Amino acid sequence: MNDEAPDLFGHAAAAINPTEYIVYHDESKEPGYWHVFLFVPVDSREMLLAALKEALKNSKYKRNDRSYKEIRGSSAGYKMADYWLSILASSFQVQRGAGMLPYTTGRTLGSRYPNRETILQFPRPPGCRMAVFQIINGHADLDTVGDKTRKIELTFRMGLQGACHYFHDDNNPMVLRSIFVDRERQYNRPLDRNWIFSKLSTRFRDYCSLSPECQINGEDVPDDDWLILDAADVLLGVIRNICVRPDGLHRRKKEHFRAVSPLLEDIQKGQKRMKRSRYGIFGTVSSARLENGQWRYSSLSDMLRQVYNNSAEMPI
Repeated sequence: MNDEAPDLFGHAAAAINPTEYIVYHDESKEPGYWHVFLFVPVDSREMLLAALKEALKNSKYKRNDRSYKEIRGSSAGYKMADYWLSILASSFQVQRGAGMLPYTTGRTLGSRYPNRETILQFPRPPGCRMAVFQIINGHADLDTVGDKTRKIELTFRMGLQGACHYFHDDNNPMVLRSIFVDRERQYNRPLDRNWIFSKLSTRFRDYCSLSPECQINGEDVPDDDWLILDAADVLLGVIRNICVRPDGLHRRKKEHFRAVSPLLEDIQKGQKRMKRSRYGIFGTVSSARLENGQWRYSSLSDMLRQVYNNSAEMPI
């Protein structure tokens, strides 16, 4: 059986293999309602996970709660976040460009140089992607949408669908293999997978699709996938904090913003310029507000650019 299709000139053209993703989702309620979607290609999950695990071990962070808001007062927690942000920044490299981006897990150069950390690189571009989506007024404007969980399901679907459309196109299709969320039960009932998937299936562009076995899992999450969810939480915590309280951050959390500022600078350049960088189209940060029954979308890039320009003057 020939799975190649003829092009307009009658030549055989190989079918484009879609990128398969596992998506990790976390959310925050302050202020507004924030979603983060961390897209991890199936064939990059193991190398990302290995780096995150090594960094956690080297940081010596022992608490069970690894959420960003809980690391305050813990030197080991700040180190864990340092290392994880470094790893995530490198994981967002979609194309090889001028070379592989470095990261650190806190691994030292050995007994002769115990205070010097090894600089590491992934063997190939991992191709992970990130989408941060803020509902400016939370769900306060969604009075007619149903219960509180339906409001979450609606904005979850909006953020996920928008990110899939933004990252891919007809020449670069994608498939969602599975989705992990930080908690399954939202406001006393599980997320309605059938409702979310039916909406995505009817609204997805042709180059986006759901795998037949795709599920949303937030209850029986394997430990390894919880670790990646925790890393997504750290990423969201840094971006959210710098947007809503740039002047009230702990010194170490301001340093975390500097760790992700190159990413945010690339996002500010827009899709066309990102496509030419070594990162590729790896991320989006946006917001939405319901006005007179219509959704109004905007980018947070201007806010982030202003914060970044002023960050050098922040006392640390």
